[in-house]
Amino acid sequence: MMSKLNVPELRFPEFSGAFKEYSLDDLVKVIDCLHSTAPISSENTNYKMIRTGNVRNGNLIVSTMDSVEKKVYEKWSSKGYLEPKDIILTREAPMGEVAIIPQNSNYKFFLGQRCLQLKVRDNFIDSEYMYLLLQGKKFEKYIRPLKFSGSTVSNIRIPELKSFKFLIPELNEQVKVKEILLKLNRLIELEEKKLELLEEQKKGYMQKIFSQELRFKDENGNDYPEWEEKNLEDMGVTYTGLSGKTKENFGVGDAQFITYKNVFDYLFADVRGIQQVEIKEDEKQSSVRKNDILFTTSSETPEEVGMASIWSYETSNTYLNSFCFGYRLEDYEVSAEFLAISLRQEYMRRKITLLGQGSTRFNLSKREVMKLSVFIPCLQEQFKITDLYKKMMYRIDMKKEKINSLKRRKEGLLQNLFI
Repeated sequence: MMSKLNVPELRFPEFSGAFKEYSLDDLVKVIDCLHSTAPISSENTNYKMIRTGNVRNGNLIVSTMDSVEKKVYEKWSSKGYLEPKDIILTREAPMGEVAIIPQNSNYKFFLGQRCLQLKVRDNFIDSEYMYLLLQGKKFEKYIRPLKFSGSTVSNIRIPELKSFKFLIPELNEQVKVKEILLKLNRLIELEEKKLELLEEQKKGYMQKIFSQELRFKDENGNDYPEWEEKNLEDMGVTYTGLSGKTKENFGVGDAQFITYKNVFDYLFADVRGIQQVEIKEDEKQSSVRKNDILFTTSSETPEEVGMASIWSYETSNTYLNSFCFGYRLEDYEVSAEFLAISLRQEYMRRKITLLGQGSTRFNLSKREVMKLSVFIPCLQEQFKITDLYKKMMYRIDMKKEKINSLKRRKEGLLQNLFI
């Protein structure tokens, strides 16, 4: 009787029989990179060096590769030329990323340090099937202990890599499986390009709007009044995040707090990103109200300090984490949503970045932030700008959800078509 352990959960009806087990060494020839000092890059040429940072999410990032002269390419390819459909595997920093050399490329690629070339043995396995197999759960299971081994630099050792075992169907079935998954890959890439265009469109519109190159008109086709420059300290008041809390106070209690990550990641903070905190009746803590603007006060880089977010929900007993501060508008001629959008625009981000103080960790002074000025149009134009921004974000969010849905579908197929 055939063991079900060697048969995938999902299979094309025309195929039967158990998968056969092979070591990676049976399936591919593993070729190491040249261990030498990295070459000096040249002006843009067709000879490209693949570093670990150029291999991400199953793709080669050509735009960030260094170019070299032909003689450098020849030297670094001395262990074996990279050919179309050869697989790249990163050994460390990060470990286990894979990509495949494309067909019909104008470039000649070679391996940089900490990368391996996997050349399939044609009589056993289809190259693109192998590329997909290395993105599956089985390979992740093999390398996961190496990633968290506790050593300073974790890496995949070649002898250990060669010994990894895989269950493989016949070539005809491999081709059928890879065709459906590669079609899904191409669909994901197409949707990601559409997402990039939407994000570029939003960025372009916002730059023109906040430079006042692009202006709205009222219902009669007339220009709105000129924008005014206002200081934050003149438009509202600030309050601090939670204070005097210990580790034991979090994860329990009837109150809730907005996390640092929630503020940092989202212009419109997500109500799903709140966590429990214990607040006693006699405590003096500042609660968060609807339309409060929230600022992060520290970051690892000055470019990321002072990210602003808005709380758009009617909630009670809600507080702010201790690494943020809150800002409450008192100027009724300013929309909180418009102001939050403004604070994430490039012209304001440049101002806020300059306020970051520190060396290894950059901190922000609440007092200095409040001295910043913002350009504000009349309330009616603020509403129109906010409405346009939300419509563009809705389209972007819908596109992101479509991409995530396709990726989940791919993940399910990888899990069920492979063993």
